Amino acid sequence: MNSPELARQWTEFLSARNEFPRGEEILAHFNAGTISRICGCGCNSYDLKVTEDSGLKPLMPESQRGGCVLSMAFYFSNRPGSLEIDLFVDAAGYLAGVDVSCNANSEPVPVNPELVDPPFHVYGALTQIAEPLRTPVSGPP
Repeated sequence: MNSPELARQWTEFLSARNEFPRGEEILAHFNAGTISRICGCGCNSYDLKVTEDSGLKPLMPESQRGGCVLSMAFYFSNRPGSLEIDLFVDAAGYLAGVDVSCNANSEPVPVNPELVDPPFHVYGALTQIAEPLRTPVSGPP
């Protein structure tokens, strides 16, 4: 059963991965945010709201609508299939949620899944931004 505790566990899992830089910032966004939705379909997905007054830098540059900025997939070591994890940001670039699904969300995520490491798929803009975003500063006129 999905829960705020599982949301934290998956966020901690992601933040500890070596496949992308700045994992500690993902965890900081989670800690500063408010969970706005816990999916009950059998996946382990959640939506999050981080306000701009949180004092955190966005994970990604501002965009018109945000979207998926990281996608990872692992094979299971003890059964056929895969576990997929997608990380989303909002239009301001703040963490907006994480989707965790099993076999393209065709079945529930197993409890304590056993995964083959490293993941067979890692892709997304978040893997390419190594430096924290700087707040733009205007120069003299």
